[in-house]
Parts: sequence; C-alpha cells; structure tokens
Amino acid sequence: MFQELQVNIDYGLQVVWSVVVSQGAPFLVSIGLSKSLTALVWIAGPFCGAFIQPLVGYLSDRSRFSWGQRRPFIVVGAVSTIFSIWLLAWTESGIKWVVHVCRLEVQKEVIENFVIAFAIFWIYALNISIQPLQVGLRALVIENCPSHQQAQASALASLMTGVGNIFGCLVGFAPLPGFIDSLCQTQFQGLCIIASFAVATTVSITCCFIHERSPETLLLPYGRHSGIMIIARRLLQTFRTMPLKIRRVFRIQFFAWMGWFPYLFYATTYVGDLYSNAVSFTATETDQFPSNTMRGTSTRVGTFAIFLSAIVAFTANIFFQFIIRPTSNSSNHTESQSRNYFIGRFDISQIWTLAHISFAIVMFSTLLVETHVGGTVLIALSGVSWAMTLWAPYAIIGQELAAKQNRQQESGTAELEPSYENQAGLVMSLHNTAISIPQIAAALVCSGIFWISKTAGSQDGVAWCLRAGGVAALAAAWTSLNFAEN
Repeated sequence: MFQELQVNIDYGLQVVWSVVVSQGAPFLVSIGLSKSLTALVWIAGPFCGAFIQPLVGYLSDRSRFSWGQRRPFIVVGAVSTIFSIWLLAWTESGIKWVVHVCRLEVQKEVIENFVIAFAIFWIYALNISIQPLQVGLRALVIENCPSHQQAQASALASLMTGVGNIFGCLVGFAPLPGFIDSLCQTQFQGLCIIASFAVATTVSITCCFIHERSPETLLLPYGRHSGIMIIARRLLQTFRTMPLKIRRVFRIQFFAWMGWFPYLFYATTYVGDLYSNAVSFTATETDQFPSNTMRGTSTRVGTFAIFLSAIVAFTANIFFQFIIRPTSNSSNHTESQSRNYFIGRFDISQIWTLAHISFAIVMFSTLLVETHVGGTVLIALSGVSWAMTLWAPYAIIGQELAAKQNRQQESGTAELEPSYENQAGLVMSLHNTAISIPQIAAALVCSGIFWISKTAGSQDGVAWCLRAGGVAALAAAWTSLNFAEN
C-alpha cells in the first residue's frame, strides 16, 4: 500500500550518492590528492557500511521511541548527512576564509594539507551519517510490505534510485555557480545544495506519511545490554538463523561489489581521462597539464557517461518489471509463490547471473577503447547490469524475510522465536557488510594498481582498475550459477 512513499526516500539519498560518485574523485584530485590516495579515501564508504551499519541496525531493531522504531534513525541520519555534505563542499572555501579573516601567514602547502585533511574527515562523517538512513529505509520496506509485494517494492526502490541518478547527473551539466552564485562558488557546492534539498524533502514526506508499527506491540528486548560482544553475538546468531538463500545472496554480493567499486568511483575519471588525453595530443607544451577549465570539462564529459548509464539502468528497470512476473497471483502467498519469478524459462537469479557476465564483458572491452566516445558507450551499457544489481538481491532478501514472518504468524510461533530472528535491520546491516568488506579489498587493489601504473609511467591505471572489476564480476557469475530457485 505504501511502497511508493517508502521508496521515495531512495530518490533523495541517491542524489547524494550520485553527486559523491560522479564528482567526488575529481573534487579530491582538484584539492591536491593523488589518484592512489583517493582509492584509500573511498574506503570510508565500505568501512562504515561494514562496521557502523551493523551497530546502527542492532540499535534500530531494539529501539522503542514513541514516534517510531525506524523514524528517529532516518531523521538523525538525514540531518547529519546534510550537515556533512555542506561542510565537505565548503572545506576549501572555509579554511581559506578563516586564514583571510584571521590574517594568518601560512604557507600555501600547509593550507592545502589542511584542506585535504578536513575533506577526508567530512567524507568519513558523510558516510557514517548515511548508515542510519539506509538501515531505516530498507527495514521499512521489508516490515511494511507483504511477501508478495517485496519484488515490486524492490523494483520501485531501484526505479527511484535510477531517477535520483539521472537527476544528480543532469544537474551536473548545468553551470550552477552562474544560477545560484550567491550561494555557491563551485559546481560541487551547487550540487551539494541540491542534494541536501532532495534529502530534506524526501525524508520529510516519508516521516509524515509512513505509519510504523507501534513499538509497544513488538516483542523487543529493552536496550540495557548493548556491549560490543553482545552485539557481535547477536549478529552471528542472526547470520546463522537467516534463510539459506539470503546467505547465498551474501556470497554472490561479495564478489559482485568487488567489481562494482572501481566502476562506481572511477567511471567518471576513466571517461574524463580519455577526453583529456585526446585533447593533450593537440595541445602546446605550455598546455601539457590540464587547467582548471580542462579539468572541469573532462569531469562533465565523464558525468555525461554516468548520466547515460543512469538512463539505461532506468529503462532496463522498467523493462524488467514487465518481463519478470510471479508464477501465481493467488492471495494465498506460500513460500514457493513468493520466490518464483520467471522470464520465459529464466528466473530472476539466472538473469542476475547474466548481468554479472554482461558487466564483465563491458569492463574487459576497455582494452579495445581509445576514445572518450567509446568509453562513454561502455559505461552506458553497464547500466543494464546495474539495474539488476539494485533489484535482484533486495527482492530475494525481502521475499525470504517476509515469507518467514508470514509462516511464523500463520503457525502462531512468531512470539516464540528468538528476538534476533525477526529483525530486518540486522539482516539488512549484515547484507551491507557483505557488500562493504569486498569494497575495502577492492580499494586496496585499486590503490596498488595506481601505484604500479605510476611507477611504470603508464596513464592507464583507471582502466586496469575497471578490468580488475571485470574479473570479480566473473567470480560473482560463477558463484550465482549455483543459486537455485526452488
């Protein structure tokens, strides 16, 4: 009933994500950080997802706030996200303003080091702030949608993610400092203003219209014991007692997101580098290094590729909703009815496998591309795989959890189950851990590839990071071959 309202928050959060992904790496390079170090900075996202989100999920599942179980975490996450992204965007301007006002005599190198240090700090703060927002969103979808609507809810969430991506990339083309020059001085600052407004709007709508279950009616333990060891034990218990299919999804996601990490954070840089390298062939000796204008242009070229990818993902998501359907429309939603989805003779897991293979082929095709036009085509084609990545795992997990809750309610055993077995926040946090830990490994691999590339005098480090992601995608495809839809 409320799927559309529940997933609308994905729109605002995804605008923030699209800004960070498409503009984050160029922003860090513009303030003086090397490419090899940017890979280490982007560990912030998966690190917080792996270690902060399980803690947030545990606390959210045990909360008994009078105005909702998930709503307080969503609000706190939204406010801190807006605060962090603003301070990140104005880090350089703020530090230079303080130096100017206080009339401090500081060397330029010292100012640059302070800017880099504070930017890294606010990137970590931003990623920490996003965690309660994500936990609250996914838990709301699972808890408020019956099992037979989980696939539809996940598809709608993926659809809104695509809309957020398209909007975030689209506004990246507009000369925002010229439109709102009284508020921002750079393109990144203007994008952060728009992203903040999107988060504030969607969170307000969600909190006003979503009706949560009353915490007083839930069989939840009061939060008196919340030590690290207790939380770790509960997470382990939740993992052991969750449905087997969810654990299989975790294994697939481990390899899949090892491949998606370099794409998400370096696709813009990849296309932009192809463009700037092509232009440098016709440049004079005095123009060998890209100016601020060249850097801004190459970033826009890379953002355009992400924009096309978002459009392809959005279109593919709509297409998948028409061709993937449940085998039964009966109101008696049994376990098999909530799990089986088919396209002809293919089920959702097989399509997911094909998406992994398709992504690997696209990444390996970077060996054949030498122009930014070809790179743009490859990045756009990857949108098909991205659409299934945002849909399939969440649909399967949601169906399994909702089906389990339905069976327990029908058999009258829900109240007898241990408290850790029916907590959507913990399960989704563990899923986020499964996709975050491999990204940490991928970030380290990317940093090593950049170092080797720089040592060898090659400018193809970003492309080799994408190809390494293709290898991981093949591993994900191999793992998902054993995922049976029974």
